[in-house]
Amino acid sequence: MVMVAGDVINDIQSAATLTFQPAAGVEIVVMFVAADINGYAGLTNGTIIGKTRSQTGSTATPAMGQAMNLKLCIDNDIYLHTEATTGITAFSGIQIK
Repeated sequence: MVMVAGDVINDIQSAATLTFQPAAGVEIVVMFVAADINGYAGLTNGTIIGKTRSQTGSTATPAMGQAMNLKLCIDNDIYLHTEATTGITAFSGIQIK
């Protein structure tokens, strides 16, 4: 499948960690990230992770932190990394290049 500018990119993982690195030459704007309780989203270059924490959510089952409405510009060099102490992480964005 060939992706082009304007295509929507979504992913959801049942694992507590999600890393999304676009192909070389591709740029994406991530606009929504969700992570279960005490999760975070951030940018990484594969070694260093800069992150922002979601609000702690309910301890009910399923535990869910608050959605983070962010604007993160990612590419092959600096890309998305999310983690949660338990459960699900997800994101949605649009390819711009």
